[in-house]
Amino acid sequence: MLPLTPSLPPGYHCRPCTPEDVPVLHALVADCERDLYGRSRTDAGAVAADLRRPGLVPELDTVLVHDRHDRVVARAWVDRRVHELAGHGARMGAPGPRSSLR
Repeated sequence: MLPLTPSLPPGYHCRPCTPEDVPVLHALVADCERDLYGRSRTDAGAVAADLRRPGLVPELDTVLVHDRHDRVVARAWVDRRVHELAGHGARMGAPGPRSSLR
């Protein structure tokens, strides 16, 4: 199985998510939830639990995208049953946070 390698704008880069990324991942997901629902519905523990899902191999199943200023602008994870994407649309060239949450 190949790692997730998205096509990114010039200057953007990505890497797998790690447990140390939980605070920034939670902030990103919370921003997207506020955009979608008007409030954040998750907590850092839920984000950390996603990274501990049985069978999840971060190097193959997760992506953390940084813009040219090294700010986190998007993340994704996949497994056989569930996928989740979240990102700052404005930083990716679209207006406002965007998300495809479960």
